[in-house]
Amino acid sequence: MADVRQRRLVADADRIGDVSEDAGAKKDQRSVDDEAKRQLGQPHDEETLWDVALEVFLPFIVAGLGMATTGITLNYVKVSA
Repeated sequence: MADVRQRRLVADADRIGDVSEDAGAKKDQRSVDDEAKRQLGQPHDEETLWDVALEVFLPFIVAGLGMATTGITLNYVKVSA
């Protein structure tokens, strides 16, 4: 039952895209896909600020901790030698 509904929504999305092109309005394929995903209840491909923050700041924090640990270790080795 879900497959039939999904096929119908995809066909409707294709039809909407064809109608908009015939009318001369250039509709982006991405917006048609987003509308079909919204109707199916699937998440969008857009990244939120939180996603970007996790992808950028978390690796920098881990790298910073690694550099600090390396500095402490090298200072320990230098002093004990």
